[in-house]
Amino acid sequence: MTKWVLGFYSKHKDPSKILKQLRLKKLGRSALIHKASDGKITFRNNHNTLGLATVLCGGALFLIGILTGLSLLQLVILVFSGLLIFNLSDHWLNSGVDKNLLIQYGRWVLEEETLAIVETSDGDTRYAVEVLSGIGEEPPAIFILRPSSANVRKLRVEQPPREPLLAERLKHRAERLAAGHRVSGAVGQPQPLLQLLAESEQILIQVRQELEEAVLLKQIITPAAEWLLDNGYIIQGHIAEIRRHLPKRYYEDLPILAGDSQEINLRIYNLAREFITHTDGRVY
Repeated sequence: MTKWVLGFYSKHKDPSKILKQLRLKKLGRSALIHKASDGKITFRNNHNTLGLATVLCGGALFLIGILTGLSLLQLVILVFSGLLIFNLSDHWLNSGVDKNLLIQYGRWVLEEETLAIVETSDGDTRYAVEVLSGIGEEPPAIFILRPSSANVRKLRVEQPPREPLLAERLKHRAERLAAGHRVSGAVGQPQPLLQLLAESEQILIQVRQELEEAVLLKQIITPAAEWLLDNGYIIQGHIAEIRRHLPKRYYEDLPILAGDSQEINLRIYNLAREFITHTDGRVY
């Protein structure tokens, strides 16, 4: 997944050195935004170094053409094709940050402040943070951003949080549910249980990634967040177990509730949801 590591430098003496350091550290997909005291914003992308490289590449191709005895037309075609391939490959594979991102993030920069932007993947994020932290006399304020996960829908809160019930009241609640539930005689319809499980898994993975980044940035996290980081493998184990023991057509053998308009109307699912809701998620 693509991420952007942002480093805000306050009153850096020579902003251009930041971009130079990023290039030396092989962080080619990087750019710089600087806002002067008069409010003028300047953008420096790693594509700015492309001009000299293009000239050198063109000269080298021209020299090769001369030495190999190509005609003038062949020389022109060779140089033009080589420069086109060079520029496209540099743009796609090597350097720079999208101009629209620079314009978007440029609004966040204060006067006499410099923003360094590094585009990374999951495996390079830690390295980018370390490099940005080591540039300048004072460490920058660093943030990690990622694009929104459009493929993961936000889980709906079906019921508002409730006060946990004590054992005796929980027993009475179960008795009322048993008396009020009406089981339909119809064959079970397809239920999105495994789809919901997959979506929940993706949300948990994303949350753990964000917590790991918070730890990387030395931010304080809650004890519950620490537990999730340390015990994520337990949750993943339960998810794998559900996938093994819940066949896709298992819902056809389970009782469904009559007149229930919920997306999942399996009786066992509704009972489990009620139990978790009234015990504050604490299952002993």
